[in-house]
Amino acid sequence: MTPDRRRLPVSYGDGVKEDLWRLPSDAHRHEAILMLHAVVTGQKSGLPLTDNGIADLHDCYKVYFNTLQERERGENPWRIVYQKRFRGEGRPPIVHIVAIGARPNLVVYTTAAQRLGRSVGYGKDQPLSRAAAAGLSSPSGKDATPEAAAGRASRVAGSTPSVGRAPLPRGRRGIR
Repeated sequence: MTPDRRRLPVSYGDGVKEDLWRLPSDAHRHEAILMLHAVVTGQKSGLPLTDNGIADLHDCYKVYFNTLQERERGENPWRIVYQKRFRGEGRPPIVHIVAIGARPNLVVYTTAAQRLGRSVGYGKDQPLSRAAAAGLSSPSGKDATPEAAAGRASRVAGSTPSVGRAPLPRGRRGIR
């Protein structure tokens, strides 16, 4: 940090530390921490969030981060959602980190809205089903959960539905 660069005060909402540990690798955690530092020191400024149809986050900002491999592939799947909380005239705002997570299926934005105590749903007050919130609804309106897909397959094939166990996340495959 250069001597003329001011560092903004920072606060973290409940669950943000857990968000960091839920990232898939140390490389992702490292990039997230570098991005947080860039925001706090004023090197990066996030984009204001607009209405995404899921929740009202108009007072929040987003910044992107990714690993080197994701950058090489042109992917930008990770977000940090934060607020600038103003404390009065002449005082710098507090950068309040709300959520860190994945952009696909709007997961990070849903998490941020829930942590801020805002309703989550399509439109104004229409709640989301758990499957829709996770992005598991098909365009036909049928649930695209593994259970629903197995049920549909069994009706077509005349067999009994069977759903296998989902694999554990990397690094949590058992005690070693």
